[in-house]
Amino acid sequence: MHNCLWIFSDDQWREFQKTVAARSFLDSTGLKLERFFVGSAVECTPDTQGRIFIPQNLRDYAELDTDICVVGLGDKLEIWSNRRWDDFNNSLTDEVIERLGAERQQQATQE
Repeated sequence: MHNCLWIFSDDQWREFQKTVAARSFLDSTGLKLERFFVGSAVECTPDTQGRIFIPQNLRDYAELDTDICVVGLGDKLEIWSNRRWDDFNNSLTDEVIERLGAERQQQATQE
């Protein structure tokens, strides 16, 4: 999502797969989500220097070039192009953050 890549540990990936898995073969929304996330996922093993190879289709999707940003989000990492990361952060005005916080608080009270 947001044209960035997500990196999960094996355990976190299994939990995430359960979240997006279609409940039925007739659940078109669930199938679309599952195809997007699970269908494009790849397992990456770091080399001896700790680097991972990101396939070209995923680099194209995230518009990754030489300048990237790795963002830690608790249960996953995100890999962004620096340009996209800067654009995202610049879009977060105080008003936007306030609105998002209010929406999230409302969702939490409904759960």
